[in-house]
Amino acid sequence: MRTSRLFTTAAVIPIASFLAVATAHAQDATATLQQPLAEGPEATAADSDIVVTARRRAESMQKVPVAVTVIGGETLKNVGALTSQDVARLVPSLYVGGGGFGSTSSTIALRGITNPASNISFDPSVGTYVDEVALARNYGTLFDYFDISNVQVLRGVQGTLFGRNNVGGAILISTTKPKPINEMIVTGEYGNYNSWRSSAVVNVSPAPGLLALRFGLLTHTRDGYGKNVATGERLFDKNSQVARFSALLTPSANTEFQLTGEYSIHDETGPAFTPRSPTGRSVTPGLGFYQGNYDGRFADKGDDYYVTGHARIDFGAVELKAIGNYLEGQNVVYQDVDATRVAPNLANRRLTKHDQYSGELQLSGKLLDGRVDWILGGYHLKETGSQPTVTLAFNSETLLFIENKTTAGFGHIDFKPIDGLQIGGGVRYTKDEKGIRSGSRLTTSGECTTAAAVRAPGAYDAQSCLVALQKNDGYWSYDANVNYQATRDVLVYARTGRGQKSGGFNSALSNVGDLQGYEPEIGTDYELGVKSELFDRRLRVNVAAFQTDYKDIQRLGFVVIDVAGVPTTAVTISNAAKARIRGIELEVSAHLTDSLTIDGNYSHLGPKYLSFTGLSGGVIVDQRNYPFQQVSRNQGSASVTYTRNYEGVARLNANVNYAYRSRYELAPVPDELLSQKGYGMWNAQLRIAPQAIDGLEISAFVRNLTSEKYWTAGASAGTVRFVVAGQPRMYGLGATYRFGD
Repeated sequence: MRTSRLFTTAAVIPIASFLAVATAHAQDATATLQQPLAEGPEATAADSDIVVTARRRAESMQKVPVAVTVIGGETLKNVGALTSQDVARLVPSLYVGGGGFGSTSSTIALRGITNPASNISFDPSVGTYVDEVALARNYGTLFDYFDISNVQVLRGVQGTLFGRNNVGGAILISTTKPKPINEMIVTGEYGNYNSWRSSAVVNVSPAPGLLALRFGLLTHTRDGYGKNVATGERLFDKNSQVARFSALLTPSANTEFQLTGEYSIHDETGPAFTPRSPTGRSVTPGLGFYQGNYDGRFADKGDDYYVTGHARIDFGAVELKAIGNYLEGQNVVYQDVDATRVAPNLANRRLTKHDQYSGELQLSGKLLDGRVDWILGGYHLKETGSQPTVTLAFNSETLLFIENKTTAGFGHIDFKPIDGLQIGGGVRYTKDEKGIRSGSRLTTSGECTTAAAVRAPGAYDAQSCLVALQKNDGYWSYDANVNYQATRDVLVYARTGRGQKSGGFNSALSNVGDLQGYEPEIGTDYELGVKSELFDRRLRVNVAAFQTDYKDIQRLGFVVIDVAGVPTTAVTISNAAKARIRGIELEVSAHLTDSLTIDGNYSHLGPKYLSFTGLSGGVIVDQRNYPFQQVSRNQGSASVTYTRNYEGVARLNANVNYAYRSRYELAPVPDELLSQKGYGMWNAQLRIAPQAIDGLEISAFVRNLTSEKYWTAGASAGTVRFVVAGQPRMYGLGATYRFGD
């Protein structure tokens, strides 16, 4: 209780401080002007430096012993990146696909580690953070990028400084902070399929150096590029809106408070399944790649909002930072699960509600004339959610409720015993409290249909039809690194780290084995890397080689339990597998001239199950040949950017990029019909700023130039397979006009 109160205070500090200080200064717009603290990932230490926050402090990317990719806001514009799916083209070992259970849910795989389940009770294996706040579920992680400062992708276990559920790594998304200027930026794009994407951002500084405000609106609509031939309904349309407000208060040079709020809504048809027969062809002859033929519907409608507060006070030797967040969202998804017109109609309706509250406190500083960097922190998360699903044909409803708490404390220290050499390490202790209530009933009579095998005394409530289960886990994470600055521009490093993904329960609760739950899975990685800048920093080459020992992997397996003195085997999600993943990653950026830049990346992954047993027909089977879902052995991309200022005429920015991904599997079991063959995708963007009209920029873009056909998600039912098609060729024109300072 005392710990929970401490972090409740941590969450309230940023908001309360902001309001108190704002009130105190409301009548003092002429206060002494001070410069705000550096923005961290947006700041630069030198002309060619890229600053990251991979160790929860601002550092040059080339000095950090972590494999990290940074995509700044300008690069996002150059390559036309609108979501994390687009960012995945630019990052080694990263895959981001649609979750198949809603237009804003995603499946993320990084360094071969993924969790494709979008059920609200399952935890992600790769963390997604927005302004330093972890999104606890996969729902809501596939959103439109809008007024984004940068995206950082940390590869490898991040269990110490970022916590649980970061076994594969973490994606850090930073929105643009308010600035001490007055400006307005209006952008509009129109493309094929009647696509409209427009935004407006207003930044004002009513008290320069003291208070800055930033407002933003985004709307994105598009007709569907698919069609249900049975009903004529368009599929895969787009209809989303976002509103964001942020205020930055800097009462002194060493103090800042920021408050950010966002509200978003969406109402879309998709993602839609299209069925494939055992031959791999469409179930309905003549059906196109983006077409379906079914008597139900696919739709997703929902809304989300959040409020985040940051407080940072620099006392000189010590800096205090507090982060508080509240997030709430809901969506309703309609799916025709069999995606056919064959009776019975297996359409269902899934309503997901989720809210989370989190608070974090950090203390950091330096010792021994800057030779020691240290950070101590604490974190608390509380989340609740529900996910009832109604199958209309059978008048049945499955019920699912979650209530989770996580509390953690962490510390990390880096020491430079001699010039050029740094040794560091850290630990984190996490305590998880996870609870679910699950069951089923008929919607007509209310009769309980919860499986008899799980109606355990003391856990089952006959009135609500729910089985209540609780699981508590505590575990340690750690990291250690040694890095040596061989020259001013060459860093050599070695690191290791251990992290966990939370344990839990199979929420289906179909047999007695599901009552046992599963333990946290554990990833331990070992990494060697070199970061270099050559030829007067015109060429940057970063290489990392790693091995991840991955054990207690949560997969569909079996357990043997005692039932009334009789050993009983039950199929359930368990810690069924152990694996080893080896890989190498390369990132190159070459500034060939002042106008021409070439960027590229490549990764090779070699995942292998060392043990994995399952149960089929009552017989134990070896499943070590099973695939790692959504993992390509080889992937890479290349991007060419040409920027030139034609004096008196215009400034030109042109980009062409290509990304390739080798074969990957959509299912966790061997299935040729759910195997996506390797493919490549071309994209291009042209931006021109005519000097005759100050502030104006016009653009043209094309994405998926060759209209590659590919799948982003898949499932199976008997002999029929269901897939979700990726976007076809998209093209259009745009314009941006900037007013003000």
